[in-house]
Amino acid sequence: VQLFTLSYRMIFVLFEVAQDLITSQTLRFGFKNPKLTFRTLTGMSTSLFMNTFQRLSDMESALKLRSFYEK
Repeated sequence: VQLFTLSYRMIFVLFEVAQDLITSQTLRFGFKNPKLTFRTLTGMSTSLFMNTFQRLSDMESALKLRSFYEK
């Protein structure tokens, strides 16, 4: 049940980060033409993956410190 809760929470974190990236790229005119859009989406997907991976790593470290994995 706890693992399901954490997974459910990370889905919303992923969507929040994606929305922030889309907003920032829109404000920087990242979707001006097709070539720039492709380059922007490539950078955004890389950034989204790295950011999400870092948050998951931080969450795992916090759970280990709280002895979440010990029975």
